[in-house]
Amino acid sequence: YRTSYNGRVEETKESRFLKNIKKDLKVLTTRRNVPEKTKVSSSKTKRSIPNITMSSSSSFRVGQLVKHDVFGKGVIKQITGATAKVLFESAGEKTIKVDFLKRI
Repeated sequence: YRTSYNGRVEETKESRFLKNIKKDLKVLTTRRNVPEKTKVSSSKTKRSIPNITMSSSSSFRVGQLVKHDVFGKGVIKQITGATAKVLFESAGEKTIKVDFLKRI
């Protein structure tokens, strides 16, 4: 199953590549594990996200020069949680996860 761009849950065919994965590595879900379609609201539905250790936003500060693989060099204008507003030289201002930024 998958959720389409308009929020509908649709059944899909099993990928032919699943047979190439070792059986002990497969984790298949059933329909009961797929959330039912919910009413579209102005706020996004919160989903449970696994606890993944990534770089901390505390390692960056406002005014710091940073680099992004796509947008190039920029300066941090604001940090909120795990995201930062960065003014890039060629791409303008972008809000981006700090995990995608590198110190210069």
